[in-house]
Amino acid sequence: MHDNELVVKLQLENGDTLDCIVISIFDVDGNNYIALMPDKTDEILLYRYTESEDDQVTLENIDSNFEFNRALEVFDGLMEDIDGEEGAQDDL
Repeated sequence: MHDNELVVKLQLENGDTLDCIVISIFDVDGNNYIALMPDKTDEILLYRYTESEDDQVTLENIDSNFEFNRALEVFDGLMEDIDGEEGAQDDL
């Protein structure tokens, strides 16, 4: 992990913790989502993301296939936009 990356610790159901890099927090149809990458993997985890008035963050599993696919579609588009911008900068 790099010093400038935002890292969160996920508490797993079995009591273990998993360090994850925050890839993006984004909005889809009025809901917020967070994309996380567990340390030392290429896997991406998507969760519904809410933040309370007292800055308490809650991550919820996305149970609906439709909702998950919609969030994944938007996330993929964000990543394509970022890759396109980096490619354009490489051409300079």
